Amino acid sequence: VQMTTLWNKGWPVVAFIVAGATLAMAEPTRMPRPGSLNNVQGQVTFDGHPAMAQPMRRESLRAHQVIETRHGKAELLLTPGSFLRIGDNSEVRMLSRSLENTRVKVIKGTALLDAEAGYKHDLAIIMDNTTTRIDKKGIYSFDANLETISVLDGKATVYKGDSRTTLKKNHQLYIASQAPFEVRKLNKHAFKSSALYQWNEVRNRYESRAR
Repeated sequence: VQMTTLWNKGWPVVAFIVAGATLAMAEPTRMPRPGSLNNVQGQVTFDGHPAMAQPMRRESLRAHQVIETRHGKAELLLTPGSFLRIGDNSEVRMLSRSLENTRVKVIKGTALLDAEAGYKHDLAIIMDNTTTRIDKKGIYSFDANLETISVLDGKATVYKGDSRTTLKKNHQLYIASQAPFEVRKLNKHAFKSSALYQWNEVRNRYESRAR
């Protein structure tokens, strides 16, 4: 009789634990929004204050806010699986953080987009008077200092005024040209030798281990 009484008293506790575990499993994981700060190295400001990338307190750029690096680098999550890695002495503004219309502007310096899944969403990078829409997963570089857009791998559509062109793998667009589009063959060795590309590789290895 005593054993039966103990079991009856304990049952609601067991039921509560099981129900709680079921609810926890059923609750969807909240996905970070475009513009979430994923990694910081060195001197970086996030809308005017020192940037911090903490797993439990992830900062996010809101529309029209700016992230700026000095001697440092930063990584923003854009669309799922797509990272914008920002080089030294650079400035980037978040224009729209909707998954259906993700827009980022490179104001100065360099930024490298590693788009694993960006082609599945409406993702575009604005620089000077161009808008580059990402059509395929790949690696894209935006250099506001040299005024170039480079595609190491992937495919993008670049809009400039009323004109547009397709920028394919291993090609580079010089946007300061008087002609609407001046496309050159990309120097892959120089591209892969850059400090930002090397950091991109390091971050990709880390992300792969973390999955």
